[in-house]
Amino acid sequence: MKRTSRNYMSFSFARLFLIHCVVYLMACSVIQQAPVPLATPIFSVRYDTPFTRRPDIKGVDGIHRLSFAQQQHFLSYFYDNRRRNIAPHERVANYLENFVDKKFKYHNETYTAEQTLALSQGNCLSLAILTTALANLANVEVGYQLADSIPVFSFSDDVVFKGVHIRSKLYDPAFSPVDGRRYISRPGLRIDYFPSGSERFIRNVSKKEYVARYYLNLAALAILQNKYSLAYWLTLESLEFAPLNSDAYNSLGVIYRRVGETAKAEEIYRYGIDKLTGKLSLLKNYRILLASQNRIEAVKLVTEKIEAIDDPSPFGLILAGKESYDEGEYIDAIKLYRRALAMAPYIHEARLALPQSYYQTGEFNKARSQMTTIINSVDESSTRRLYQAKLMSLSLEID
Repeated sequence: MKRTSRNYMSFSFARLFLIHCVVYLMACSVIQQAPVPLATPIFSVRYDTPFTRRPDIKGVDGIHRLSFAQQQHFLSYFYDNRRRNIAPHERVANYLENFVDKKFKYHNETYTAEQTLALSQGNCLSLAILTTALANLANVEVGYQLADSIPVFSFSDDVVFKGVHIRSKLYDPAFSPVDGRRYISRPGLRIDYFPSGSERFIRNVSKKEYVARYYLNLAALAILQNKYSLAYWLTLESLEFAPLNSDAYNSLGVIYRRVGETAKAEEIYRYGIDKLTGKLSLLKNYRILLASQNRIEAVKLVTEKIEAIDDPSPFGLILAGKESYDEGEYIDAIKLYRRALAMAPYIHEARLALPQSYYQTGEFNKARSQMTTIINSVDESSTRRLYQAKLMSLSLEID
């Protein structure tokens, strides 16, 4: 996290969104046109008996609340006479740089502002939440931007997480527009995680949409932990802030399917696909549901719709590579895995599958070399041990 120019500064912010994607299913799906307009699905405890009563869910103020000690530390820094000539939004940015950046660790979990500052870790949304909390104390206006950058993907069981880039911006309170002059954007400092320089501004994000992302992130974690009632209520909470968010409908569809309410899941998918923007993950999840019910014709229709959408995800290539590998087409598998890794070089599944494919073609040196390269590029000890074990197993098989 560093100041990259006088006008902005960069940390990074990513949100998780769910794509329920079973690795074993290659069949896809596109929906049939509904004969009548689809009504908005109804979500309430009266209708949704699979779920327990609504738990206590932290509100917006609670998300951004800092402890008394944390507040005092920041305010002492902010109002120090030595900094009185520094603009307020710059003081907030400097505090983040001085007291957060030096020890902050990226962690793929969403925390409140208090947790983020206490743990010195969190994902990109956690950093945006902390930035907002500090800005609120300093009476500095903060905004949020969606940016386009290389997407971050990761597998976890039968759930795929895709990260998109949202960054916060601390606005300059001294800015005063001149009558008759048009401005592309208000001056301020961008707070971003891992700025690569390739990010492209897409649009501003409202505060309500930003808050909705917090609840969606927690819902995603609850799904991974099989806590479906909690995930359900967290997703409904997100809809209170962003009622047309397709990611929330996608999450609800996954939840209903996981608890066996497939008719309700289909209702949600069809409504989202018919009425909302951002249909790709809804289509992918809907095809999983249709394929599980052996509805072949509907699966074919959904496949056509999915293939008509530009999908930057490497997972289609990984699934095709797995299918080629299982059918003994190892050269084709190598080509597909290499293409996937060119898009997302950090995906464990493709990194491990490629040397296995080389092994099957008898290219043992390439298999060993590939695994060694991967091991040397990994910092996390648990992942490194996984790769080392795989390399050892390949060596034993070759010997």
